[in-house]
Amino acid sequence: MEEEFIKEIPPFDLAVFHALEFSSGLACLWHIQELIEKDVTAKIGIKDRTLPTEIRSQAIKDLRDVNLQLSVVAEARAILGISA
Repeated sequence: MEEEFIKEIPPFDLAVFHALEFSSGLACLWHIQELIEKDVTAKIGIKDRTLPTEIRSQAIKDLRDVNLQLSVVAEARAILGISA
């Protein structure tokens, strides 16, 4: 069924679709990289006992936020049929 739909799309529109799909994938990868960097920073903040409690607490919140966002990205990619 899906193949029939793709055959009905004009070639230029299909190329635009693939270009948009590719660029959204790159944007998603950039966002994942940013989340990984934030994760690393947060883990350092959590483990460093010389830091004030407020900073360590914020690091824990940041880590939870990163985990939630990564979970959302993973679910969205799985819906598109992309999984690790």
